[in-house]
Amino acid sequence: MGTTWQERAEQWRRFTAWESKQPTAARDFDRALGWMADAYDLARRSSPGWAQGIDHEHVRHLGRVHAALARLRLPA
Repeated sequence: MGTTWQERAEQWRRFTAWESKQPTAARDFDRALGWMADAYDLARRSSPGWAQGIDHEHVRHLGRVHAALARLRLPA
């Protein structure tokens, strides 16, 4: 599935608009991971085939690491 430069420009425009609404100082780990999860979801919705070739086992591993770190609740 090809993407024209106009479609790509529109995706970047929407991403920039979304990003500008996010907290400017994502210093704590939970917020940073939340931002990355939202960015992943936005990319997935904007371009459904963008994640082809990703090592899904690695992604699941990162999810498990994220869940373990979220349970730790380390002080900032």
